[in-house]
Amino acid sequence: MLKIGIHYQEKIIDVDPGKQYATEYVEPSEDEKFIDRYLLDLTSKEVQYDLANNLDKDFYLNRTVKLCSYYNYGYTNEKDFFCGELTPIDGGYSDSWYLYLSRDTFKDVYQELLKGDVNMRISAIIPSKSYKRGQGNMAYSK
Repeated sequence: MLKIGIHYQEKIIDVDPGKQYATEYVEPSEDEKFIDRYLLDLTSKEVQYDLANNLDKDFYLNRTVKLCSYYNYGYTNEKDFFCGELTPIDGGYSDSWYLYLSRDTFKDVYQELLKGDVNMRISAIIPSKSYKRGQGNMAYSK
């Protein structure tokens, strides 16, 4: 009998090619749909631990955003941008991100944040022109 090996969670499972196997379609999660829609390959954790090598690359963040007033390093344009703080779902306070959102593009989001925290899925970027060594987790929302 011919056997084909399939890698699954670091185990090799032998599969008999003569048998039929039932498969079940699993609907992609809302996170997966967002990531696919915006062609995002990086997560906030991947970027956080390698900021300098991930400049000008879009990445994915997901969690509750609260309005804040932190403007520093290359992110000082309070007139055109407002700041939101996000702690990723898979991180703690030290993994928090300061996100800078355009007051024009995201005026509805700003109004919602004035009422309270908002759950958001975000495509973010750290532009090389704004990056300052030692800045920490600071990015623009797209």
